[in-house]
Amino acid sequence: MEEESLRSMSKRLGITSGEVLKKAAELQRLMDVRGCAMALTSVAKPVICLEIAAFGLNIPVDKNVAIRLSGMTKKAYIHAFKTIECVLGKQKELTIKDLAVQFGCMEASNLAHQIYQRYKEAFVKDVEDISHPIFVATALFTACKHQKIKVDKTKLLNLLATKRSTFDSLHKKMEKVIPTLESAVNNKRTSKRSYGFLDKVNEIVEDQSHSSKLSKTDEEATDREDRDKEYEEWKQKIIESATKALSAGKKTVEKQKS
Repeated sequence: MEEESLRSMSKRLGITSGEVLKKAAELQRLMDVRGCAMALTSVAKPVICLEIAAFGLNIPVDKNVAIRLSGMTKKAYIHAFKTIECVLGKQKELTIKDLAVQFGCMEASNLAHQIYQRYKEAFVKDVEDISHPIFVATALFTACKHQKIKVDKTKLLNLLATKRSTFDSLHKKMEKVIPTLESAVNNKRTSKRSYGFLDKVNEIVEDQSHSSKLSKTDEEATDREDRDKEYEEWKQKIIESATKALSAGKKTVEKQKS
């Protein structure tokens, strides 16, 4: 009887995987063994077990359809789902990689990791639970939107079983992280470019100085101080000219960006 109910519900949920069906049957038996005291109808029980099984195998299920089939309210269904997950020890920790594979947006995973880490470091208060899957999911969604990669937001919300308003609020916060990431990258590139240019000027100047000093004879030793002074003045002019050229180049790049 239970197996027939599982097959019937799996078809109505659009689940075609035999592996999900087999796993759901195991979960139902485990519920009976552990004496789950929740008052669930003969329909709600297989629906929840099927969704938990599908979730564990990274197979998406339309939660709205599952709720409708269960005959429960959304709030009651989500509560029952989370409770049974805990009883069965089937809570799955979602990762950015898991979600990126599931939603076909692996190219956004690197930026999503950066957004998640920066948000975690700079914006999360001690009272906020960063372990909730909504954080990695929102980081991935934010990265996809920034890179203009389409993601089924409704399906993502169904997977998280969270309110759209909560998700949208977190998304707006994470969008603010992206400019700080881009600024850090630009500053790093500018710093490296500036150091390399000026350092090369100094290197050339020092090489010329070394060659000049090696060619000096003992007879020139009497006016060495004057020559060294002239050399230092010449070196300073070279560095100042290089610095001005670099500054002008930066301004040109900034004008082009704006």
